[in-house]
Amino acid sequence: MTSGPFQASPQEVLFATLGLGDNTSTFIVLDLRLPRALLAVFVGAGLALSGVIVQAICRNPLASPGTLGINAGASLGAVTVLVVFPDLPLSLLPLAAFGGGVIAATCTYAVGWTGSSSSTRLILAGVGVGVFFSALISVVMIFGKLQLVSQAMLWISGSIYGAKWSDVATIAVAAAVLVPLSFLSVTTLDVMMMGRGISVGLGCSVERDRVVFLLLAVALASTCIAVSGPIGFVGLMSPHIARMIAGSNHRTMLPIAAFTGTAIVQAADFFGRTALVPTEIPVGIYTAAVGAPFLIYLLVKR
Repeated sequence: MTSGPFQASPQEVLFATLGLGDNTSTFIVLDLRLPRALLAVFVGAGLALSGVIVQAICRNPLASPGTLGINAGASLGAVTVLVVFPDLPLSLLPLAAFGGGVIAATCTYAVGWTGSSSSTRLILAGVGVGVFFSALISVVMIFGKLQLVSQAMLWISGSIYGAKWSDVATIAVAAAVLVPLSFLSVTTLDVMMMGRGISVGLGCSVERDRVVFLLLAVALASTCIAVSGPIGFVGLMSPHIARMIAGSNHRTMLPIAAFTGTAIVQAADFFGRTALVPTEIPVGIYTAAVGAPFLIYLLVKR
């Protein structure tokens, strides 16, 4: 919060946060930087937790919310509000993103269903659904007004630039419900990672649990996407880094993944604000620049 076009010392930041600073520093800290920093915390943690859940239900370390088409579906819902229905209040953006994510996840599950949902079929279906929804986004952008399309393009790049306290409030309310649900599910996630046969033998209803956790992953990812746009690779990288640190036990892995996701988004936003002052680079570009080599590393390693 000290860095950016306007440099502030830690003391100035502290005074501004307490409402004791001058008008300029108070405005910059309380209205611009603090909501942005808090939004990075919630978005990073939410995307990371969603990634952990998706990898558990798919039993595939390369799975992520984007792999199942959730990102593309949520993006389509939000872009539709921004471009096709610009007169609607922006407060409907999270609801539209969540609806788009649910529709995409439903399509993925329906395509991947053959009496039971295979992890491999789910991922292949998700890739296809994601491509289809991305094509629909392109169609919406082609026929939209230039000004609205420009606004949507900035949003699609994945950015927390211009974060508002209303965005923080929206994602904080969602996190207050979804994060505890994620941590309450650690035992079931551990069981699901053992495979279908063992899960059934231990009394788990695999298909029911998979649907419930898929909805939880959709809710986490869609809420984050609604306020920041589709920030890629956070849901892929964070679970792997957490697994390297804490192993595969979800009780310890989930909190470390959440902190890792927060650190990734915070670091990407920091470099985006400071690397090319006064130009700002969207967070999504930095996460993609790091995430793509990370994905290649995982593919080569395996």
